[in-house]
Amino acid sequence: MAKPTFRFEVNLKKRKAARPEPQEENQVAEERKWEAKVEERLAHMTPARVREADWEDLLTAEELLAAYNASLARGQRVQLGNRIEAGIEYRVFIDEWENKHVVTQPLNAKGQRISELLVDAQGGVLRLSLERHDGPVLSLDCYMGIGLTELLNDEAELARVPGYSLQLTRYQREAEFLIGVDQVRKRFDRKEGRIIEDFAVRLS
Repeated sequence: MAKPTFRFEVNLKKRKAARPEPQEENQVAEERKWEAKVEERLAHMTPARVREADWEDLLTAEELLAAYNASLARGQRVQLGNRIEAGIEYRVFIDEWENKHVVTQPLNAKGQRISELLVDAQGGVLRLSLERHDGPVLSLDCYMGIGLTELLNDEAELARVPGYSLQLTRYQREAEFLIGVDQVRKRFDRKEGRIIEDFAVRLS
């Protein structure tokens, strides 16, 4: 697996350890300040609009715009940290490039599906899902702390989860305008021994 952009782990066995040294406390405090600044910038990002000149089908553009703005609002709203809410496991973190990741997995269907919402510093939104379609159920817990972006360009990584399809929707934003959407679904085909794209569509 490629080196993760960010990993957050808690060792419960160390909760009763001695109080951290001041230097460690200062480092944690600085990380919290940095995260707060990223969250503040994200919170001030306004919903996007569409220009008729950018799109062939304005009705489709309006539908995609609604989906984009809903995703942006969710990225702004969900709090950082690890938790379980309404049967959904959450891992929410900011990576070193100031991208916010919201990774989720339903507890009653573990190994069937894992999803990720990523919002970048410029307002771009990437939605990813890894979903089982055949074969044995695999543990997907390793992706909860790092997200699914490792699977985008690493065919070796996707080959480690045969029987699962990776679907992505990338919303491209320029200033206050949504200018295009890419949709791709791909999977590792065990018979052919390679990655196959079931579809790849550019909407603009």
